[in-house]
Amino acid sequence: MATHNYVRLLGILRKSPKFLKLGNSTAAMFSLIVLNKSRSEKDTFYYNVPTIFTDDEEMVTAIEQYKTNDIIEVEGVITTKNVIKASSCEHCGEKNIKEKAIIFVITPLYLCRRESGIQTREDALQKLQLHVEISNKCFALGTVLRNPELIAVGKKKKNTVRYPIAIQRKYFIQDSPEVHSDYPWINTIGQQAENDIKYLHTGSVIYVDGYIQTRNAIQTSICNQCGKSYNWKDTAVEIIGYSVEYLQNYLTPEEVAQEHPFNVILVEE
Repeated sequence: MATHNYVRLLGILRKSPKFLKLGNSTAAMFSLIVLNKSRSEKDTFYYNVPTIFTDDEEMVTAIEQYKTNDIIEVEGVITTKNVIKASSCEHCGEKNIKEKAIIFVITPLYLCRRESGIQTREDALQKLQLHVEISNKCFALGTVLRNPELIAVGKKKKNTVRYPIAIQRKYFIQDSPEVHSDYPWINTIGQQAENDIKYLHTGSVIYVDGYIQTRNAIQTSICNQCGKSYNWKDTAVEIIGYSVEYLQNYLTPEEVAQEHPFNVILVEE
C-alpha cells in the first residue's frame, strides 16, 4: 500500500522558533523556506513557507538550539488543526473572533539540523538550491470530500481545480488522539486539473504526488460590533499535485462520455 501521509522538507529556518505552553508541556513552532524548481522555466525557483509544529519533548529541546538561516531537514505528516483566529474590523476597530478555523501544519516524525552558522539569507538560499529536488515533497492518499471545483487563474489561463480530501491518520498525534483524519486541500493545474474535473467526485480515493504551497489569502468577515463587512489578511496552505493516481470510486471513460462535456472557465486576473 502506498504511503498515506508523508512530507519531506529541506529548508531554511525563516526566523527564531516560537515556544508555547500547552498545559504541563511545551510546544515548538517554526517556519521553513523551501524551494521548488519550475518544470517549464529554466533556473526559476518557487518559494513556500510551511509551518512545523511539535510538542515532542526531545524535538522541542533540539529546536531550542536552532538559529535563523540554519538548514533543517524534516520528515513528517500533514496535520490539520482547529484553531481560533482573531481579526480587527477596519471600520470600528472591533476585534472579532472566528472559531473553528482550520490551519495546516507539518507534524515532524524526524528532525535534523543539516547546517548551521550561515551568515546571510542569500548564502543559505544558494546552498538550498543545490538540493532543490528534495526541498519540498509531499505524498498523500485520501478520499475526496467534495466534487472538484474548476477555476482558471494566471496570464496563461491554465485550468486549476481544487478539492479537499480526508487522510486517515496512521500516526498517533499526542495533542489530539481522538482525531482520526486530516483534511488538506488539493490543487491541480493544466491537464491533471482537466482529468480531475472529469473523473473525480465525492468519495473517490486518490494518491497525490506533489508539494506544499503557501500563499496569502484575503478573508471577509462581518463585524459583530458595527455589522459591516471587512477584509483581513490570512494565509492558505494546500497540496499542489504534480500527478494524481485514481484508485477507487472514480468515473470510467465511458461514464465520462455520457456526462456533459468539459468546459474551460476563464476569469480575469
